[in-house]
Amino acid sequence: MDPVGEGPGEARGDARGGGVAVARKRALSVLFGLLIAATGVGAPAYGAAPDPARASLTRTTGLADDTVNPRSGDRLLRHPTTASRPGGFAAAGAIGLYDVVVVGIPTAAGPTPATQSTSASMIEALDAGYSSATGGKFRFRLQRFVTAPFNGGAQCDFNVVDSAARSAAGPLTTTAGALDVLLVGVTAQESCSYAGMASVGAAGMHINGYWDSTNVVDVKVLGHETGHNLGLRHANSLSASPLSDKASWVSGEYEDTSDVMGVGIAVPSHLRFNGAHLRELGLVPAGELGVVSSQTVTIKPLYGGGGIRVVLLPTNNVNAIELDYRPAVGDDSDLVGSGRNYPGAGVSLRSIRAYGKSSDWDPAGSGGDTFSLITNGGSGYQSGFTLTDGVAYSLPDGSTATVVSEDPVVGAVVQITRPTDASAPTATSDPFSYDATNCTPSLCTPTSFPQGVAMSVGFATPADNRWVSEVRVEDNGVSIRSMTAVPGVSAPLTYGQFQWVPTGGSHRFVLVAIDSAGNRTTLRSADFVVLSDNPPVVAVRDVRLKVGAVAYSRRGSIPVLRAPSLVSVATSDDHASTCPSPYVVVSGTRALARWGYQTVGRQLPFGRSPVSVYARDCANKFRSAATSVVLASRDAVGRSAVRSRGWSSLPVSSTGRRLARVGKPGASLTWRANARSVGVVMRFGPTCTRVRVYVDGVYRYSVNTRASKYSYRVIWAQSWTARGRHMVTLRHAGSSGRYIDVDRLLYV
Repeated sequence: MDPVGEGPGEARGDARGGGVAVARKRALSVLFGLLIAATGVGAPAYGAAPDPARASLTRTTGLADDTVNPRSGDRLLRHPTTASRPGGFAAAGAIGLYDVVVVGIPTAAGPTPATQSTSASMIEALDAGYSSATGGKFRFRLQRFVTAPFNGGAQCDFNVVDSAARSAAGPLTTTAGALDVLLVGVTAQESCSYAGMASVGAAGMHINGYWDSTNVVDVKVLGHETGHNLGLRHANSLSASPLSDKASWVSGEYEDTSDVMGVGIAVPSHLRFNGAHLRELGLVPAGELGVVSSQTVTIKPLYGGGGIRVVLLPTNNVNAIELDYRPAVGDDSDLVGSGRNYPGAGVSLRSIRAYGKSSDWDPAGSGGDTFSLITNGGSGYQSGFTLTDGVAYSLPDGSTATVVSEDPVVGAVVQITRPTDASAPTATSDPFSYDATNCTPSLCTPTSFPQGVAMSVGFATPADNRWVSEVRVEDNGVSIRSMTAVPGVSAPLTYGQFQWVPTGGSHRFVLVAIDSAGNRTTLRSADFVVLSDNPPVVAVRDVRLKVGAVAYSRRGSIPVLRAPSLVSVATSDDHASTCPSPYVVVSGTRALARWGYQTVGRQLPFGRSPVSVYARDCANKFRSAATSVVLASRDAVGRSAVRSRGWSSLPVSSTGRRLARVGKPGASLTWRANARSVGVVMRFGPTCTRVRVYVDGVYRYSVNTRASKYSYRVIWAQSWTARGRHMVTLRHAGSSGRYIDVDRLLYV
């Protein structure tokens, strides 16, 4: 699990980024005073005033890529409304209770500040802060406290601390009523570049010494890292000159003073979230989210309710402008007023990533059809600032937003103007060229679409200057998939894949994209053909002998011979490239083959053998072919062999057979057989010599049978297209006193 969540502060000492950046304790106390002077923040509400050095937070500009996904294999933290939540929006109203396991880890920096007592107090403070900020929807309780053994590893390495915490904690299991478990490793304050570090979307965090429940900063460090575990990213500021020129936008990381995921970790005094994060946590119901066009809208206080609390202005498929209202009253009384270049009291405007959850395309949860999430390469997906009343702010798409009036009870009246959207969604390439799990019509050959077999087809949605609100995929004019997207609730329609069961014949996919203004674009794929799926074609083409070692065995007193052979088969199918491989069975022994023409080597037993080939295609259609083959022989010492002078009979006890032996150069032995494939078996050994082979009176082959050990081999084999009568002659071609030991002629 890589570290995420680094905040503003000194130059980072950890190249991977981290939690809320801080100086070493008591090193930069003057900076906190400067921050309070700049923001007008009063004393914190959690008991005693914070140690100034502990809250040394400076403002920085620019986004840092300091948030990463959990490690491969790490389970995403469960959310109140979904089994796992990779960063999408939750439905409003659910309550999530989380167990917390705290592990105190003593290090070279000293004993851990975490004890059973301090841990109970810290989790109670965390629970109180989140309960207040979320209307009681997110709650936390200490499940247990564990002390880990002394750890001498690199304590500014998140993986080291997290591994030590997991080892000491053991299995993380929930107790009754809890949705999931958070794991917190606490060490003494090290000279790291962060106060806290956490994984985004999964359990696991390191608290670097900030473990005092009476100190607001310590509680908010824990609250900030908990937000990361819940999937939240950083809250940033936005400055621009002018706002209508998007190229001039500069995002100041962590500079949202109204949110604990930004500078709000130090101010205001209460743990709070902005509208974008409340919406992501599922705390803004659909009836309190306004997606507006040109109109005057009243935005209710974000922590008041009773009407529209968040206004959304979609600007394209991915991004949107979001407005919320935070009057400087009650718990927000210490928010900075309007006119700043970071969010504070008043109406705040934010540029946000408008992503949703992956189940939007496939609400039934079958897992086949999905829309990809829009992920963010930076550390945060939102940047904002507070509007000055009476000023018309022009946005890059030509929209304007003007705060007409503010009332902490009635709400803020905001005049929105948006230009007429006359532009239809556009695409610069084939929408079906996006690669899915299998392939796309434009990229795959027709035979890659086997008839009747479900496969994934990918596509990309055309871009739009506002919002693609509906996507429909048609096949030959018939709608086969469709989805409607609601800005702020559903995932934006960007790209995805769906399951399709092809039917034979010609096809043309058409993608219809409709934006929020009703403008329509129709794009089509290249025409393609799905071949009708016929059963496989199979055949046994040939069975013949080959050169190679011979296996002898004995069954009682009867010797059994197995000779090397080649079995050739032919298989084909409409969609062979995507189907299981065929296979060949010779006398009960199975061997895989490839589609097409394939030769498989087997040991052919003496006598009659069944030979079969089997194939099953992607549509589960099956076909087989079978034949039988008889392996016969002519003994070298029997009547069928015609020998010249000088031959003798040599018994071999290991095989129960007798060999024909001769040591005279030029001596010969001849067989005649009606066959289509023949092979000669001879014994190799230290007393043996060279032999020449003649077929039908013509010299064919010469081999030296001398070897260090005795063995039996088919020294030569030949096959013909049809059965016929053939004559095979062996002739001694070595020196006198050395032998050729002939076993037999094999033929099929």
